[in-house]
Amino acid sequence: MCGPMSAYRDTFRHGNLREASVELALTYLDERPLGAISLRAIAAMAGVAHRAVAAQFGNKAGLEAAIAAAGFHRLADAVEDSSEAKGFIEAYARFALSNSGLYDLMMG
Repeated sequence: MCGPMSAYRDTFRHGNLREASVELALTYLDERPLGAISLRAIAAMAGVAHRAVAAQFGNKAGLEAAIAAAGFHRLADAVEDSSEAKGFIEAYARFALSNSGLYDLMMG
């Protein structure tokens, strides 16, 4: 395709927008408070229309649920090698303190 539509089409397809949106949201939470997250903000970071992100998650609550699920996977990875209670607690606390926005979302 050539002409004006070709530029639009190049930005229309993203690949795995759901996964990319969750990863972008995790980065977003590292830099901003939880309340600032929005479908529009994540869409802008991904370079897609907000409706594309909304189609993946339905609404902000759906996006937050996907982010929280990813956070629980990361937490599991962080404590996985802990063979004793003390090591588990230390790994858990390190995760919570170094990912405070994500942790708040996960526990909220």
